[in-house]
Amino acid sequence: MNRPGVVSSFIELSEEQIVQISRNPSIDDIIEGQIGGVACLDSVEHLLEKNEEGSRTEAFSGIEIITDRLFQSP
Repeated sequence: MNRPGVVSSFIELSEEQIVQISRNPSIDDIIEGQIGGVACLDSVEHLLEKNEEGSRTEAFSGIEIITDRLFQSP
């Protein structure tokens, strides 16, 4: 899926957990991307492991700290 302005990175937390971090230029882009993302997950539902609540994904939120920009002069 080609989405201009969207930057994604992946972090492996453990052998069974991979986190995708997406940086989006606007909330509208996030909502638009969710439609395709849910359709993709639905197409591989039979391959996914679910947690005890029956969910196939886990949401995280937080602040991203970009260390190479912390000490720049204004």
